[in-house]
Amino acid sequence: CQSSTAADLTVAANGGLGIYSYQWYSNSSKKTTSGTLIVGATNLTYKPLTLTVGTSYYYCLVTQPNGVGCNATSEIAEVIVVPTPTLTNQPASSTVCEGGIPTVLSVTFTGGVGTPSYQWFSNTANNTTSGTTISGATDSTYNPPKIAVGTIYYYCIISLPLGGCSNLTSSIAQVTINANPLISSKSLTICSGDTFVVVPSSLNGDIVPI
Repeated sequence: CQSSTAADLTVAANGGLGIYSYQWYSNSSKKTTSGTLIVGATNLTYKPLTLTVGTSYYYCLVTQPNGVGCNATSEIAEVIVVPTPTLTNQPASSTVCEGGIPTVLSVTFTGGVGTPSYQWFSNTANNTTSGTTISGATDSTYNPPKIAVGTIYYYCIISLPLGGCSNLTSSIAQVTINANPLISSKSLTICSGDTFVVVPSSLNGDIVPI
């Protein structure tokens, strides 16, 4: 992944005459004839940079100052740097009445490398640090259950096993189940022809959705 730590490239030489000198080269083509000398890369190992997305090729020229003609060129190593993974779709919050069906939660992303793993979490608090793993919720989508009246928070963590890519944590989706509305019996004496207004209130025995 872009800006992650790449694995070291390493060569090992034997034979020839005297000590070995190493020089690493980079190339945009897969060949060992037109590479660019990497300044300072004079050890038997080299750690490729990962700041730029794309494919680069590396090889090492091993020489022996005391052995005229005792040179060797390594095989070519291909290093592919892919964009850092980014979420492109976040789970959406929903509010429904008791017995209703909450919105399906979904996440999508771009970038990264390898097969992603998904894990959804639920929480009674509005954070992504103290959630409880939801058993079996390992897909890019999740159907929240028709919970009892109240609010539950959900989020998803996406893991990418290859390329040193960081995990992605989605935003939080708030799923609220409201009690079905109820207006209790009212009693009021009025004169014929007069109108009256009933204002439901949770303080007076009614159930008023939030």
